Amino acid sequence: MAVATLTATGNSYPKGNDNTQRHQLSFASIAIVGSSPSYVQGGIRLNFGSLESLKCSPPFLLPVWADLKSLSGSGYVYTFNPLGATITNLALTSNVVTITAKNNLATGDIVTLSGLTTTTALNGIQLTVLAGSLSPTVFTANLTHANIGTAAETGFALPVSYATNLPFQGNVQIFQSAGSAAALAELATAALPAGVTGDTITCRAEFVRAN
Repeated sequence: MAVATLTATGNSYPKGNDNTQRHQLSFASIAIVGSSPSYVQGGIRLNFGSLESLKCSPPFLLPVWADLKSLSGSGYVYTFNPLGATITNLALTSNVVTITAKNNLATGDIVTLSGLTTTTALNGIQLTVLAGSLSPTVFTANLTHANIGTAAETGFALPVSYATNLPFQGNVQIFQSAGSAAALAELATAALPAGVTGDTITCRAEFVRAN
């Protein structure tokens, strides 16, 4: 029997080898902001407050990767999600598009649609989130276009910028084991448990420097 071997092939830039000082590493502690904070499935917003602004600029403010860990031994697992809200349904009536997606969006946020497989003509379209019908599972936006009947869809609503003027820097999903032999389960959309709000969380993230 032949002994197995593993071959690691370097990724292309910017996710491969770096011998030209094009990357910036950030080591940070995570603080949960807001009174009575809640969780939305798909992840909650992550923003870094101390990057070198002259050397790291959009779209480079989105980390190439990020590792998050609990130092408190809370049992919660934190994972980095750079893709934005996952779309499951789309409909368009009277120039208002309604998108079903677990999301943490706010009124005035700007998102780009990508990866759509049914309504492919809308890929690359930018939308501004409206206040009407906004919930953790649905958002709407104005879009001048012929009506589209409601249908299952795939793809992502990737934030371009938040109404707060903060850049999109990914989301953090939170998981917890349901038992010793069970798979990790994402937290439900609800108030954050005390085990999370009282946790000590660290983050290590890598960014690509602006050219």
